[in-house]
Amino acid sequence: MDGLLAPAALAAAALAVPILIVYMLKTRRPRQVIPSTFLWRAATKNVSASRPWDRIRSNVLLFLQLLALAALVLALAQPYRSAPGVAGDQLVLVMDASGSMAATDQEPSRIEAARTEAGRLIESLEPGATVSVVAADSRPRVLVSSTTNRDEAMRAVEAVEPSESDADFAEAFLLAESLETPGHPATIALISDGGLSDEERELVPEGTVVRTVGSSPANVAISGLEVGEGPNGFRAFVQIQNHDAEDAREVELSLEIDDAPVVADTLEIKPGALVERSFDLGPQSGRLVAAIDAEDTLPHDNRAYAVLQRSAPRRILLVGPGNFFLEALLSQIPGSDVTVSKTPQDPSRFDLAIYDRSAPPRSIEAPALFIAPETLPVGVEGSGTVRHPQITFVAVNDPLLDQVDLSELAIARTADVRVAGARTLIGTGDAPLVATWTKGSYRRAFIGFALNESNLPLQVAFPIFADHLLSWLTGSEPPSARYAGDAIDVAPVPGATVIEAAIPGAKGERLLPGQALEETARAGFYELTFLNGDDPIGERTIALSFPPSESDLRPRDIEVTADPRRPGLTETSRRPIVAWVLAILLAFLMLEWWWGHGRPGAPALTSLFRRERAA
Repeated sequence: MDGLLAPAALAAAALAVPILIVYMLKTRRPRQVIPSTFLWRAATKNVSASRPWDRIRSNVLLFLQLLALAALVLALAQPYRSAPGVAGDQLVLVMDASGSMAATDQEPSRIEAARTEAGRLIESLEPGATVSVVAADSRPRVLVSSTTNRDEAMRAVEAVEPSESDADFAEAFLLAESLETPGHPATIALISDGGLSDEERELVPEGTVVRTVGSSPANVAISGLEVGEGPNGFRAFVQIQNHDAEDAREVELSLEIDDAPVVADTLEIKPGALVERSFDLGPQSGRLVAAIDAEDTLPHDNRAYAVLQRSAPRRILLVGPGNFFLEALLSQIPGSDVTVSKTPQDPSRFDLAIYDRSAPPRSIEAPALFIAPETLPVGVEGSGTVRHPQITFVAVNDPLLDQVDLSELAIARTADVRVAGARTLIGTGDAPLVATWTKGSYRRAFIGFALNESNLPLQVAFPIFADHLLSWLTGSEPPSARYAGDAIDVAPVPGATVIEAAIPGAKGERLLPGQALEETARAGFYELTFLNGDDPIGERTIALSFPPSESDLRPRDIEVTADPRRPGLTETSRRPIVAWVLAILLAFLMLEWWWGHGRPGAPALTSLFRRERAA
């Protein structure tokens, strides 16, 4: 014990005086009527001469009662001990809730170890300090804000559950800093297994206290599942990685389509190795699940999901003066029927209309792509051109730019435009180079520069980006894998007034046409039903798998730049020990009761002890 939080309570020790007085008073003798006092004269002399007080004799009950009083007084004085803990009067906890926190390399799991560490930090706070809790998953959120109730703070910590997605730490850190009182920095504590990207490590607030959980990197995971479409049916490409750098692993791989087994294989994977396999699945459509039978610390990444669905033939209209690169690209799309024209045609007869350096009509009842159009389409406003634009913005996390390397992109000139309600994929200053948006039931994309005035067609990224963009415009599922935590941008179906989404392991959600589904923290199949009123007019299934980045369970230290403005930690945090004192008080009271009631059970215990000694 290093001190008392309420030393004035020691005055209650004066209650020992009444206890002592009770034991100093002589017992009052009862009155009795007798026929004669002749034989009692000698006794009455001593009684009349005696005083009402007596000296205190050795008494076990008195000793136990005084000890109990001392424990009670000490508890009222609130003793504490000094220990390392949180300084200052504000604590903001950022709890990692990404998929890797479900690993069981720490008993019972990493998330439970994180909760324990959070509890230690909360208990180390001074009385009256506030606590805020931020859960960091794909959609970070504040669970409790500036509460002085430690029980409420611990309930928020217990409510943090690991998702099956990456964590958006950038957003989590912004939320944490927004919870600080202006001009009064708080102690920000990050509890994580260290699975932050290099960019996210740069965003950790200066002076943040970091607590790392996790102990073992041993794990085997399905790190990739992609499906392709050929003339004989579907083909699956599976990647399995052994993250254990020391031991080889043997796993059983199985593939099922709509719960029917189609593939079974045994794989030997060397330490730290990645194994790739491809399998012909035949023409059957359905839900594909790849699974491995591996005893490891993270079961979530032992399954991956994909949808086998043939692409509908695409009737594509290309209007323009002619573009070799674009025409060659469109001709490679399986099942496509491309109409090339130099004059406008009715776009409503096509699944996709592309206007390359031509004037689009005012009304287009179809998905449309505009490439450096002669006149700007509805919704796009321009103010000239920009020569040799420098790329200042790339939406690197957008699925349309997945595996698209634009580092060598060079452009001679582009239109200086503004697109209301659009999302910019690539930008220069305030002007978008590539933008996408939705108009009514149809999707739109705008490329401000002509392909022949850039080196984009010569880049490896060109066919990848074009495939992603055209798939998005027509609403078909891209062949590349998608992961839990990615928002599902739902392509509108003409005539749909509402979309019902069935979410794995959670309550369904209703969306409006053009609205993205953001509740995607779980891996599995997401069923989308398009309704016109109450009548279903279309369905779509989206598969999301566990993100491979979360399968690497190596605990990583996080280096943080010091900030003297933040309170951080202190070595003299006051931790109350009242609970221990109350436990001692209860023990004294029970012992006093046992002694005062004649020590029940003591003879039996003594007899048993004697028999054991005799034996």
